[in-house]
Order: sequence, then structure tokens, then C-alpha cells
Amino acid sequence: MVRMDGGRVAARGFQYQYLRTLEAMLTASDQERVHGCRIEGPTDTTSVSAVDVVDFDLVDRDGDCLFAAQVKSASPGRQVSAPDAFTILAELVCKVEAERYELITAALPDRNCRALAAILDAPPDGPGQLRSQLAQLLQRASSAMARLTALSEQDLERLTRARLVVDAREVEGIRRNLHERLRERRGRHRAGLGSRSAGLITGHLVAEIMRRAADPSQAYWSIADFTDAALVEDDVLVRALGRQDWGSVFGPLAPVPDVPRPVVLAEIAEALAPSDPRERSVNSCVLSGLSGIGKSSAAAAYVAAHADRYDLVLWAKAETEETLTGSFRRIWGHLNGHTDDGPPSASTSYLREQVHELLAALPGRWLLVFDDATPAGVDEWIPRLGRGDVLFTSIDSAGWHAVPGVALSRMDHAQALELLTRRLRLDDVTAAAWREDLDALAEALEGWPLAIELACGYMRTCEIPVERLEHFRTLLLNRALADKRSKPSGYPRTLAATVELSLDRLAHNTADDGGELPNQVSEVLGFLCHFAAQRIPVHLAMACAFIPPNIVPAGKEAVVLDEAIVPVREIIRALIQVSFLRYDEPLVSRFSEFAGSDDTVSMNTVLQHLLRQHLTQGAPVDTALSRGAFHTARWLGAALEFDDGDLAWEIAPHAAALAGHVQDSEVKDNHTAHLLGNLAGFEYIQGRMDQAMRLLHLELDWLEDLADAS
Repeated sequence: MVRMDGGRVAARGFQYQYLRTLEAMLTASDQERVHGCRIEGPTDTTSVSAVDVVDFDLVDRDGDCLFAAQVKSASPGRQVSAPDAFTILAELVCKVEAERYELITAALPDRNCRALAAILDAPPDGPGQLRSQLAQLLQRASSAMARLTALSEQDLERLTRARLVVDAREVEGIRRNLHERLRERRGRHRAGLGSRSAGLITGHLVAEIMRRAADPSQAYWSIADFTDAALVEDDVLVRALGRQDWGSVFGPLAPVPDVPRPVVLAEIAEALAPSDPRERSVNSCVLSGLSGIGKSSAAAAYVAAHADRYDLVLWAKAETEETLTGSFRRIWGHLNGHTDDGPPSASTSYLREQVHELLAALPGRWLLVFDDATPAGVDEWIPRLGRGDVLFTSIDSAGWHAVPGVALSRMDHAQALELLTRRLRLDDVTAAAWREDLDALAEALEGWPLAIELACGYMRTCEIPVERLEHFRTLLLNRALADKRSKPSGYPRTLAATVELSLDRLAHNTADDGGELPNQVSEVLGFLCHFAAQRIPVHLAMACAFIPPNIVPAGKEAVVLDEAIVPVREIIRALIQVSFLRYDEPLVSRFSEFAGSDDTVSMNTVLQHLLRQHLTQGAPVDTALSRGAFHTARWLGAALEFDDGDLAWEIAPHAAALAGHVQDSEVKDNHTAHLLGNLAGFEYIQGRMDQAMRLLHLELDWLEDLADAS
């Protein structure tokens, strides 16, 4: 057992005192009234005892004392009694005039001392009542009673502003808390801080407090000068350490986007904010959304923006078990300081355990990114302990039940326009001159980052000038999104290829469920691609997929399904798991008694375009469009027949979109003609006579051409 002699005990006492002084100065740096700290108390007094009783105080610009403190360290388990604590506080209030007083101690309070703390936390009205309560508590301690009797009315009034602060943290716990607070403070000023540099700055600040404590002429440390010392520049730290020890990134970090999405970054930061920085539980967040919507870029942007929060950032590719294993082998080598991957010949489970153990043992904060993950695929790879955060990117928008999530959707219009302008390398004058065409392209591409990148890459590699943008817009949708030469740097696939990959993943996911689900999902997806993109009624799409017109009873009601027979929710869930869909607000009109029949889903229009190209390639569409026309005409007709204006407005955009595809494919039969007629009726009610007459004449022309018109 190591013997603690008097010198070491004294050194530990000063260490505790100066660390608590540093904590108080950090807190004071956020308070406008505090101008500086007098280390070891006031130096302008003629009373030596006044200096001895104050370990540090905080003063305002005029030198008036706002807060006076005495700090008492203690060995583990040592107690402090009520008479001892009272005597120290009485000395403070008698010899120093301040707004607040504190005795800060690491000793454990006994029962009476806890009672003293409770009295001071809620002091009674008037000095007389306070004296009475304290006399009852201290009646068996003669020296403390004598001190109480000697207190004046003014002293007792000051005592009502005194507090006993018990903090049993060990020195290392205080240091860890200081490291985290300094890291947070420097983060607000975009200055990095890692574990070594946190110790360096803490040590520097404590040493400066000690230096000033030894010299009365230097004992006053202004908050402004203290803040400058705490926010020492990055390059000074790097020179002192020999390298930067915060925010170092290991792994294939995705390209950092040059068009910021601040709302997304703020949502990630909020999800990863620890409820208690001292806890060793891992925080997590998942970024979900379509392929190419910017998930990996958002993760990279978060790393770039918040690297100063972390000592180490690790990036793991999580597409498959093989890529995860490879990433963890490299991470293991990096954490162990090896140039080779490893551990050699280790099983996958042992590798996981080793990396998790190494992460849990790291003293500083770390971030682990699982890029392109699935919930089931990464579950066993997620570290559960450590001072770290885990960030996932995933196209699965349905499976992350217990993980806080940020759903990425399209860029807003200003961001999409900025990305277009940057990628086409347009100056401000040119961008302003062709603003209308750029606006139209941004909307046509629905703010989908990868779609914008590919369209701009196609224009530049094919040397299509911005002046011709209006004429080439349709070509860009049809050709650029599958053009390999237009891919942006750092992205492995075209948009068309990412959609095909998502379709493969969809097939794999549904195959695990067996039965008819794979075919059912494919059928519904085909119909969803032919409606308007927003607020598609779920039961309309399901009716199109599963109810042939010839089995529908005569009548005018909209056809809905019995969800006890058709797995409607499982079908939608499968499509959400690859981020093809998202649930939207239900229909305003509740027209059916079936629960959930008013649910709607929404899609991305560019995704619809790509899926239509893929799903209809080489396949006949006549039957599908005819069946879709039958059910859509029936839904719209029911709304018109029963004077349900809200439902009619909800269905009309889908009827119009489907009618457009029907006309493009020239699918002429009774069902498609009926759709045109019902749509004409809706347009007539809205007063759009030209459109109504055009659709009505088209319906009549088609019926004339049909041998079995009805």
C-alpha cells in the first residue's frame, strides 16, 4: 500500500482546489456580470485571515465580490460534520462581503451536516429564525455555538446566501468533466479538441491557476484572458502535440457535399446528443431514404462539421457480411496500431468482440459510421458500450424501430438550384439569365441529388449548353440517369443502377417471407408508378393489382379490399424498406368503413419514371393500364356521383396521370374510355371547359373505334 505523506496530501488538496477553481471559471465565462477570478481570494485586504478563508472568488467589473468559495478536499470515505461546515461558512460571511458563498467539499456529510445543508438551501424568513434553527442543530458543539452567538444580524443575513456543496467526485472524474466541457466550449468556436489535447489544455489552465496563486500581483485572472487561453488556436495545439489528435477519420469516407443541408445536420446532431456526457452508453441515429438522396453525403457532412467532437471517426462499409468483416478487420488493425489487417485467422464473432472491446476502452469520444446498412445485417456489429456515437445510412425506412432516425427527402429548391449552378459551372449572370429553365429542371429532377449530378454530368460530357436546356429536359430524364459517364466522383452507380439494386434488394427481402408476397409487391409497384406521385390511395393501388374488373359487382362504389385477405400492410412495408414509398396524410374523405382504406402513400416522380422504364421494358402494359383505368374511373365516378368534392379532388390527379399514360400507350378499350369520360366530368365541374371538351371528344372517338363499345 502506498503511504500518503503530508506533502502528497497537501498536493492532492491543491490539485482538487485548482480543478474546482477551473470549473468555476468555465461556468463564469458564460455569465456577463463576472469580469474575473481572484485566485486564493482578495489581495487588496489588510486582513490576512480574509485571504486565508477564501480559496477563490469571482468579481464584477467594479471589483465587487459576486461569489466567494472555500474548497476542502478529502480522502475517500472521510466525513464532514455540521459544526465544522458551519464554522467555515461563518468565517466566510464574517470576513468577506459577497452576493453568494459556498463551501465546496469532497467529504461526505454526516446526518446533521445534511440537515445544515437543507436549512441553508431553504433558509427561514429573518435572521432570528435562522439563528434558532442553527442553535437547535449545533447545541452539542460548544465552539460552533459560540461562533453562532457571535454572529451579527448582518452576518446572519449573509449566511442565508451561503450554501454547502458536496461533490464526492474523484479528481479523475473532475478532469473528465472538464475535458468534455472544454470540448463543448471549443466546439462552439469551431476549435477541435481530442483526448490528448484536452489533457494538454486542462493541464495548461491548471498550471496557470497555480502560477497566479503563487504571485499576489498576478492572482487576478480576467474572464476574457481565461477564455483566450481556453480557446487556443488549433495550429498551436498541433505544434504542441506533434499532430492533430481530434477528428481523425479512418475508412472510405464518402465525398463531403459542397451544398450544405443545415436542417439535416441539425437533426443528426440532436439525435446523437448524449443525455448525460458522462455515461458510457452508445448513442445512435439512422439516416434513411432513397438511394442517391444524399444519405452518405449527409453522414460525411456531419463528420466534417462535427469532427472536433470526436477523437476518432471510423467509417465501415456495411452492404454485406463480407464488406462488414473487411471493414472491421481494418478497424481492428488501426485501433491496435498495426499496418496489417487482423487479427489473423480470427472468426467473425471474435473479430467483432475485439473491436467492441477496443472501442469501449477508448478514453475519448468516437464515431462509427455504418454505410448502407440493414437492421438485421448490422445488429451484431453495433458496439453497445463506450463514449461513442453510431451513425447508420440505410435505404430501409421501416426496420429501425428502436433507433432515432432522420428521414432524408429531396433537397429544397434553393439547394437543388445551387447544386445545378455549381455542377454546370455557371456564373451569377448566366444563372440569372437562364433561371426559369434551371428552376424547371430542378423541379423535374425533384431535388434528387444523384439525379441532378447525373443530369449535369451528361450535359457537360455531351457539351449541351445551358441555352438548350428547355429542349433537352426530357432527354436528360430518359438518358442521363442511366449514363455511366455522367456519374459524380465517389459514387459507384448511376441512378438507374441504384434503382435496379434496390429492386434486387426488394426481391431478396420478400423472398424470405415466401408465399405470394414477392409477386404481390411487384404487382402493386407497377400500378403505383402510373399514378401521380403524391398521396396515392393505398386501396386504389391494391384494387388495381388484385381485383379484375370482371369480378366486380355492378354499381358505383369505389372498390376497397378486405385486409384480412390481402396482406396490404406487409406489401407497403416491403416497399418502405427500400424507401420506394412513405406513408402520407390520409384522405380527407372517409368513404369506407374498412379501417385503413383512407391511407395514402407518396413516391418520388423521378423514381416513378425509372421504375416505369424498368418494369415495362419488353412487357405488355395494355391489361395493367386497362385494369388501372377501370378502378380509378370507379373511384372518381363514386366521388362525383355522391357529391364528395374532397375525394374527387384527391383522385383527379391520379386519374389525370393514368390517363396520360393510357394516351401515350394508345390503350383503347371501354375502361380507358370510361376513365377519360369521368375525368372530363370532373374538369367540367371545375369550369375548365376546354379540357373537359377535349377529354369528352377523345372518349367518344375511342368508343367509336371499339367494336364492343359500352
